This record gives sequence, structure tokens and C-alpha cells, in this order.
Amino acid sequence: MSAACLALAAVLASCWAMTGPEVSATTDTGSDRDGSSVVPTGCEAALLAGAPTPMPGYCSTRAYAAPAPAPTAPEVAWKLKLPFNPVYQAIEIVVDAAGRAYATFDTNASDPWVVGDTVAAISPAGELLWVHPFGSQAVSQLFLAADGALRMRLSGDPPVLAVMDPLGNVTHSTDLPQGQAQGFAVGRDGSLYTALWGDDDTTSVVKLSLQGAVLWTSESFARCSIGSSPVALAPGDRAVIAVSASSNGDCTDASSMVTRVVTIDASGATAWKRDLVGSLVHDPAVAPDGTILITHLASTDTTSNVRLAAIDASGTTLWDTDLEADAINVWGSPVVIAKDGTTVVRTNAGIVAVGSTGKLAWKAFEDPMYSYDAVVDSEGLLVVSDGETSGIDCATGRPLWSLQGILTPFAIGPSGSIVGTLSPGGGEFAMFLAQNP
Repeated sequence: MSAACLALAAVLASCWAMTGPEVSATTDTGSDRDGSSVVPTGCEAALLAGAPTPMPGYCSTRAYAAPAPAPTAPEVAWKLKLPFNPVYQAIEIVVDAAGRAYATFDTNASDPWVVGDTVAAISPAGELLWVHPFGSQAVSQLFLAADGALRMRLSGDPPVLAVMDPLGNVTHSTDLPQGQAQGFAVGRDGSLYTALWGDDDTTSVVKLSLQGAVLWTSESFARCSIGSSPVALAPGDRAVIAVSASSNGDCTDASSMVTRVVTIDASGATAWKRDLVGSLVHDPAVAPDGTILITHLASTDTTSNVRLAAIDASGTTLWDTDLEADAINVWGSPVVIAKDGTTVVRTNAGIVAVGSTGKLAWKAFEDPMYSYDAVVDSEGLLVVSDGETSGIDCATGRPLWSLQGILTPFAIGPSGSIVGTLSPGGGEFAMFLAQNP
């Protein structure tokens, strides 16, 4: 762990206040950590009720806003040494309504790529429930739909949507369309939305039934290389996708690069398209009020800065704020949106918080050389991990606690806890749960 990571909390304390917190009149209902009321997150998806982490990104809005509280002063309650030898820490983690954590691991040391090939289930008390190795099939894109079953994508020709029961058995599988990529979003009726990558450098959106049957496929959109996001869902199950594209069709012309934002209506028709200057940086996320937040890299002869744009439901750009930093080493990091509209973005110079009207709220140093994960909980507590895990007041940037030795990714677990992987040394990895003492 670097000295820079260890100093994160101290740096936050010295640099959090820029203009003070900015609070917008949104859907806050005054929730308390005792769970006495529910705080809206903007999520309308038919995900598993009560699950603190039903999918990567926490909901189909991709806003990394957890429906449950995170701990306020966490300590590690248990560690579980894994009975197999993963090459790396957990790749994906989801947590169901009973507090069971499901994690994917890479156990193939001979493969230079980080690819999940094994799923493990761990009880909330730290007991290993089962391990399911998939051998040469890559497993990814875990999620928990309203029926409570664990679903995932298995590689193949074609790829497969697989369903697992609570005992770790695959009970059903359905072929997916060729080119399916970038994870699933779950609609209000349980339907699945995902991206299709064409061989001709195009991207489209496909809507599937929960069983994997194709319901519709949108028109295709040109993209440059792999510059394409997962699908996020806005209110009314409008599908949102963004691609890096060229305004003149020449992807070798850097000056022509644009971030093309597309929304698809409930029938599969394109509602609107908007271009923002420069390449896509992070995946789009949808705020509780339906505003779409997009990061794009605007370059000139002398600067190359990440910008955060807000686009409303009609496709109108509300504001486009310069975050005053580059995107080197931080491409694809989570964009976190709190219930008050504060958006937290990772840049090469650190994390930046922007209020709901586009005004910079605070900045803090964060080392871009480390893997990164972040979430805001139901009470406005931002949890950031990059070798050290820190709790931060999302509205003000004030540091609240830190926990060392945690590897990314992590997940919000049951009863105000964090579930993830840590390394006790010697190339070994263990699952852990941290909670308030």
C-alpha cells in the first residue's frame, strides 16, 4: 500500500471544503440509520427486495447508490480463508436479502487475463456455503432478480445466461445473443437490458425476458473500438447507453472524437441522441430525478480534462462542468450519485464532488495507480476503497473513518456491514465482513 493511500483521510481533512455542501430539493424523506423510513434511490428495477447489493453498481441506474446503510465505525468481524487458491481477490460480489455473499474468483494462474471461473457463497456469519467451479467457462455479470435466484453470464459460443439455486446448482441456462456484453440492467417488470457489440464496431441495445428470450433489439450505433458502456435505466425503463464515436466516421481522427449518448424508449425505438466533445471516460449513471450524468474527456492542444455533463429526460444538456483533471489510469471507474444529487467522479488528480447544479463541491486526493471502488449508502455516507477504505460525508467531503488492507471490489452487506476480500499476505486471500463493533 502506498503512503499516498495511507494518507487519504488526512488529505481529505485538509482539502474537503471548496464551496461548502450543496444540497438540492430532491426526494429525501429524512431516513434514519435504524431503518425507520425508506430513502428513495431512483431505482425502479425488479431486483431482489432487501438485498443490500443485488448487482454491481447496486441498481440498474448504475449510480452506485446502495439501498442499505454502510457501517459508521467498521471493524473486521470475521475472516474466511478460501479453500481454493484464487489468483486475485474477488472480481464481483453481490449480497442477497439473507446476507449471503456470492463472489467470483479467478483460479487459473496460467491465464494472464483476470477472468472469473469460480463462484463461492459465504454466509453472513462467515461460513463457506458452497463453491462452484466452471472450469474453462468465464463467469461474470452476477445479479439477483426479484425471484431471488442468482443469475450470471457464462462464456461460450453463444454465451449463456445461467440460473443458480441456493445450493449452488445450475438449474437453468439460456443462450444469449452473440455479442452480448457489459452486464445486465433489470427493468421494473423483471426484463433484462444489455448491450450487443457487433463485429462491425457497432453497439445496440437488446431487451430480454428474465428467461433470456429476445423481446426487441434497437438500431445499431457506430462506436470506435471498445468505447461502449453498459446499459443504465432511467425512469420508465428508458435505456441509456453511451459510446465513444467519431463525428466524421474516422476513428483515427482524434479531433473528431465524441461521446454519443443514446436513449431508447420502452418500445425499442431511439428517443434521442446527443454528442459531447471528446471520448467517453466512465459509464453513464442516472440520478434519482432521472438526470443522466456523463463523463467525457475534452482535449485541446494544451489540456485534456474530464468533464461531467448532466442531461435531462428530453436530451437537453443542463450543465457541463470541467473537473480540472485528466483521465489517465481511471477510465471506467464508478460514478457515484447521492440522493441529494451530489455526484462523485474519479479523476487522475483525485476524486471530485459536483453538486446537482454543476457547481464543484469538494475535491480530495486519491491515488490513480490503485484499483478503485466506491458507493454512497442510504444515508449519504460515501465509501471509497483503493487499498485503504475510507468513509466520507458525501455532501461535504469530511472524512469519518478508515479501514486498511481492504481490496477492491467490496459490497454493502447485511445490517450495516461491508463484505469483500483482504490479503493476509503470502499471496493468499480471505473474505471478510466489517461492521460496527
